[in-house]
Amino acid sequence: MSSVTVLCPNGQRVNVKVGPNTVVAQIIEQACIKYSYEPCQFDLKHIKRVLKPDSTVRFEQIPNNAQLELVPVERKRRETSVQVFVQLPSGERLSSEHTPDVTLWDVLEVLKAENSDKTDFFEVSDEKDLSLIYVQTEVKQSEMKKTTLRSLGLIGGQGLIRSKIES
Repeated sequence: MSSVTVLCPNGQRVNVKVGPNTVVAQIIEQACIKYSYEPCQFDLKHIKRVLKPDSTVRFEQIPNNAQLELVPVERKRRETSVQVFVQLPSGERLSSEHTPDVTLWDVLEVLKAENSDKTDFFEVSDEKDLSLIYVQTEVKQSEMKKTTLRSLGLIGGQGLIRSKIES
């Protein structure tokens, strides 16, 4: 775990612990919570480049102990519905539309209700472990009830989530 320093508009600095799979939007939220700012009104800037809020620290190439700056957004970010595609181990893709606040477990429950003919995939026993993978972030079955689409960086548009069953 490393950390970055975020310079807030009031001149204060906030240290935020990050990992390689931390989403930039989470850094914005943590920095804004400290001084009661509205996260949707700010972006992060590293040197002279504004970072994409739905990208991870790894893909934005943010180094350890980086100095980031909270800057006002040019256009206010809106959270829209997310079209989620889940790719089964057989290669087949199931899709449904959700808000970013929905957990991965709820996504699977909706897909299970919509696709009752694929019950063999949704009935995972204790000896087999289901995990979902989104952009190198693997979410185990035990963590699915806590992991939201927003925490993965899906705040709008579409996303493909691969599924994997380990025995």
